[in-house]
Amino acid sequence: MNFAVKKFAPSSVKQFQRALEFLRSERLDEAEKIFRGILRLEPKAIDVRLNLGYIAFKRGDYSKAHELFSDVLKDDPNNVTALNSFAVAAMRIRYLEEAEKALLKSLEIIPDHFDSYINLCALSGYQGKEVQGLHYAVKAISIKPDAANAYINLGSCLQNCNRLEEAAHAFETALVLDKHQLSAIINLGVICAKLGKYEKAIAFYDNAISLAGPTSIERVNEANFYKSVSLLNLGRLKEAWALYDCGFFPSLTHGRSPKRTFNVPQWRGEKLQPGEALLCWKEQGIGDELMFLSCLSDLEQIVDNIIVECDPRIVSALSRSFPKIRFREATFQDDLCSSAVHHDYSYHVPFGSMFGLLRQDLSCFSKSAPFIKPIDSLVEKYKSRIGKEDGRLKVGICWRSGQLSALRNSHYTSISEWGPIFSSRPDADFFSLQYGDCQDELRNANESFGIHVNWWPDIDYKNSFEDLFALAKAVDVVVTVGTAVGSVSACVGTPTILMTLPSWTSFGTDRLPPLPAIRVVRTTETGRVTDLIPEVAELLKSFATDSDH
Repeated sequence: MNFAVKKFAPSSVKQFQRALEFLRSERLDEAEKIFRGILRLEPKAIDVRLNLGYIAFKRGDYSKAHELFSDVLKDDPNNVTALNSFAVAAMRIRYLEEAEKALLKSLEIIPDHFDSYINLCALSGYQGKEVQGLHYAVKAISIKPDAANAYINLGSCLQNCNRLEEAAHAFETALVLDKHQLSAIINLGVICAKLGKYEKAIAFYDNAISLAGPTSIERVNEANFYKSVSLLNLGRLKEAWALYDCGFFPSLTHGRSPKRTFNVPQWRGEKLQPGEALLCWKEQGIGDELMFLSCLSDLEQIVDNIIVECDPRIVSALSRSFPKIRFREATFQDDLCSSAVHHDYSYHVPFGSMFGLLRQDLSCFSKSAPFIKPIDSLVEKYKSRIGKEDGRLKVGICWRSGQLSALRNSHYTSISEWGPIFSSRPDADFFSLQYGDCQDELRNANESFGIHVNWWPDIDYKNSFEDLFALAKAVDVVVTVGTAVGSVSACVGTPTILMTLPSWTSFGTDRLPPLPAIRVVRTTETGRVTDLIPEVAELLKSFATDSDH
């Protein structure tokens, strides 16, 4: 998004130009003051109103920017600059249909409008439409073949399609055209990290940080966050955690979320005074959430009064497992800042930051242990249902995520590829732990392999975590790809074979230190999880049942 620079009224030209100078140097308050002064004299001045929207956007107030640009369009519905600015703000607040409608309208007005194609390309990324994004990126390049940002968009689309070599070439082309394109430098670092070249990735991030000026704080935080992930992959935990909070910078779309705000300070490990409470709050998906919560026992040793806001599906299990801690559903205001609803604490800390404070080096993981206590009666119920006493091996399985895309598919499998696993143990019974609609997949697998994978309609595999914890505890072993199922089974202490690509959660080791029940079977950085199936089948052949332990 670019600010508006056209002249509009001779009486205010000097003031307008002065405000633009402030805007270029990121002195947003001073620019806004002047623009609002002009607006009092000329309430309908389009360029002033566009710049006020731009200022709101730069501050991360995307809802306000969306509102300001919308007001401009009421007075000037065919203003292509306003349509594009409105669309970009709409994307940030996930009003994707509005954004698409505005951008397509701008192309009706100016069919070869470069910025509209650039923004449609970005929108395709939000929508998960990678192939469509490639079309828009190529069209933008055909309009302006010497525009560096067009090649950055192309590289991002190729990256989302997991075409890393082509993506790197696009980013390198952008740098030939403009060597100061920080997005290209950072994305080359991301590609290096995906290829396991973490030291080289860090060099790219450091280069971006060194080139960034005072107006590039967003890029600095982006580079520092990605750098922290590469440091975690190298096992350099203390350095990594020091940068990890950069992932909460408001405008980062691939950082940490939700980006909540509080009126109390973030906890940095200091000792709490009597009567003070610490709020720990959920971030990321439930698999990461459970992994981060593996350090709760250590937190209890240094903080007396703890409140945990977590996924509502695990409140009851955690309350039973940690009776001295108060657990409740994570709730916050539906506003720009995701501001707090409750105010009964003196400090707050997101789960990942809490985990980082308590896990400063690999030796800290020596105390890692199962920490969820399933309901005993439910465990017995499922042991009876699966026939635990018959001496057969009971195997829980999960083969994919509920969300698939070109970038994510290499992390998962199809159950139709699990033949070697199903045939590895004639004495095994298999039990689905897969969430989502998978009945057709199971029916086809049962017919193809002449087996019966048990799946029960009375279990809500997505939402009833009490049942999942109990069923995972009842089986002998769980075989899964990288979904929350691996965390669920490891949290209750069930041996778990995890098929995965390399991940920062291994912290540079060949295991998953926070969850020691997991046996990691890993591909190369460019491999596919499907390729691990024969190795897992061999592991399962030698796995002993509970009765053999």
